Amino acid sequence: MPDKKTETASHEPRWRRRKDDRPGEIMDAALDVFLEKGYAATRLEDIAQKAKVTKGTLFIYFTNKEDLFRSLVREGIGQLAAFKDQSHTDLRASAHEIILLMVHNWWKFLANSNFGKLPKIIISEATNFPDITKMYMDDVILPGRKMMADVVQKGIDAGEFQSVDAEIAARIILAPLFMLLIWRYSASAFEKKPIHELDYINTHVNLSINGLQVRPATP
Repeated sequence: MPDKKTETASHEPRWRRRKDDRPGEIMDAALDVFLEKGYAATRLEDIAQKAKVTKGTLFIYFTNKEDLFRSLVREGIGQLAAFKDQSHTDLRASAHEIILLMVHNWWKFLANSNFGKLPKIIISEATNFPDITKMYMDDVILPGRKMMADVVQKGIDAGEFQSVDAEIAARIILAPLFMLLIWRYSASAFEKKPIHELDYINTHVNLSINGLQVRPATP
């Protein structure tokens, strides 16, 4: 029969873990409600109901709705930073192989994490929260764009790609991914035939690479 000390020790971590997980659960619920209703129409009561907690519990972790919104954006950016740290690209590969790998890895992360829900909210609330939009631009959009532009420039320097503006090319490669995320959480529900996202990604990246690659000279 376990003594009291052992029994207490076995239960304490479980309680602490539940308490530590609660802010994340609230942010997950808030993200879903913000997506469904928009920031302005969302009430703290709606978030509490979705998270299955009392409204008072929200104030233990967040000052107000705006603080909650800012926190979930920061959390999403933190997730992306951790993902980038774990995703090392083999720089010995050709530029088109790196682009293919980057796009697929990024989409795998975006499609399977709550971070992929943020673009729609950021776009819809950009003018209401300019500082958050700037934070998202500085910490997500611009670094991702630079990474892609560097790879395009690598291909140009190696004679693999045509001489183009690498930064503009990076924007063109990344924009359809951003649009697909916005579409996924908005108009896609009304399509008669849902788009196959992986086919979309593959078609887009193939078109992009084919458009960039140097063509053999015509006789």
